[in-house]
Amino acid sequence: MELQHFSHDHPLILNEEQKNDAEEVCCCNGCLEQISGPSYNCNQCDFSLHKLCAELPTEMEHPMHPDHPLTLLTNPLFLRCICDVCQGDWKSFTYRCFQCDFDIDIICASLMERKIEHKSHKHPLTPMRRPALLFCSACGTKHEGIFYFCTSCGHFWIHRDCASLPSTVKHSDHDHSLTLAYSIPIEYSNFTSYCDICAKELNRFCWVFYCAECRYFAHVNCATSKTEPFMSILLPCRKTEIKVEDFDANLIHLPVPNEFVSLTSHCFKEMSMGKNQRATELNHFSHDHPLILFDVQSSDESCSTSKLSSPNETKNDNICDGCTQPILGPFYRCIECNFFLHEWCVELPTELQHPFHPQHPLILLAKSPMSFGLFLCNGCGFFSNRFTFTCACCHFHLDVTCGSLPTTIRHEAHLHHRLVLKEKLDGRCNACQMQSSGFAFGCGTCDFKLDLRCARLPSTIRHRYDEHLLILNYSPLKNYPDVYYCEVCEEELNPKCWFYHCDDCDQSFHYECIRPVDECSNIKIGGKSYQVKGRLSM
Repeated sequence: MELQHFSHDHPLILNEEQKNDAEEVCCCNGCLEQISGPSYNCNQCDFSLHKLCAELPTEMEHPMHPDHPLTLLTNPLFLRCICDVCQGDWKSFTYRCFQCDFDIDIICASLMERKIEHKSHKHPLTPMRRPALLFCSACGTKHEGIFYFCTSCGHFWIHRDCASLPSTVKHSDHDHSLTLAYSIPIEYSNFTSYCDICAKELNRFCWVFYCAECRYFAHVNCATSKTEPFMSILLPCRKTEIKVEDFDANLIHLPVPNEFVSLTSHCFKEMSMGKNQRATELNHFSHDHPLILFDVQSSDESCSTSKLSSPNETKNDNICDGCTQPILGPFYRCIECNFFLHEWCVELPTELQHPFHPQHPLILLAKSPMSFGLFLCNGCGFFSNRFTFTCACCHFHLDVTCGSLPTTIRHEAHLHHRLVLKEKLDGRCNACQMQSSGFAFGCGTCDFKLDLRCARLPSTIRHRYDEHLLILNYSPLKNYPDVYYCEVCEEELNPKCWFYHCDDCDQSFHYECIRPVDECSNIKIGGKSYQVKGRLSM
């Protein structure tokens, strides 16, 4: 069907189906809205009209201006036109009463004819006659403007902008096209979802744009905003060019390579500490007997590598009496009793000025003055009973690991910016999506945060459930089934949280199942004896 429209020099051809292509969005030259249905198009130039806009009468009577007929103009009479119904600026097809200087844009003029059938709802949606400030059922935010509403349900309202959203969009933050869904798909509803652009929680009943392959989700407003939120351009997945000069070789780089490297030892090694000539025998303030230097390559049976093969299988007498971590490197040992110290624990400073307790220096003690030497670390919130950096007058305690943390690091999961040590995690951790108390690392530029437990995770680890090396993953695997299960607990795993995976066996693991910890994990049982109510306790 061909139409010669007064607004255009060339004939227009009727196209019954307009495909909604994310790459080539076609807009109506009459109402300026996206075309997603029947339309008239010019084959000679880039001109299109909705079928409804093309068939509007050149003159009409309207209930909003019953005194005189309104004449259709292809452009407003003046450079700036304000619609007298919705009070919005307008610059395309307009109905005008020349006698009264009354203007109405064609959308407001033809609202009742613009009743729509929308895929998101089972009933027809009717447009409102006047703009209003309402809560949009599509995007979950308040909008001011024209809404479509369901007269059958009485509780479904969507803003005109949301009603015309494309079925797919491209966003600069993601490689793939994002598909519009009218709620979070059921296969992803077992876990709380967060917008990968603004990092805020998603309402599972509101519309979202998502990539099924990557489990990437975005609020509809975030995905379609022409002016993206300032913080969004700085989030970890943003493909930002990283300049070589931004990297500082002196920064501590995480994660540690494997489970045999503790965060404390990693920090000491990268800071080039402990390079002085090592004493083969020394006296340490924390112990009554001399300490002898051993190495993991030692032929001594009691300290052989066979006994130090895995942290999960390390026996209690191979635990450091300074940091309570497994003995996995050069260490000092008392040959008379069950006492071990890592080489770097021997070199700890006796006094520490910590940024989170600037009022007093922290003194290194072999035992806390608390009962049985047991103290609660102000850094990680875990109990410990070994070395502590302590301010006795303020009851401020840090275990060796928290006291030795660097103030700035760089992590492989967030190479864009440095991460700074913070006294408290303000928000949720990006690795485990959990709130946590205590020290954490955060990006001063964007919203990326890591609690201490996740920052300490090694990049590779071994477990008895799999003969191969398990790799730490920061995001869902590509071309992987929708549902992940942990091989240890056999429960569903959220791939938006960090997890370990074996590529050879195609097995996934919760990191907490691989490295279970609790508030008593830093307590070493054994060592010196204590007299408790007439009984001898070790």
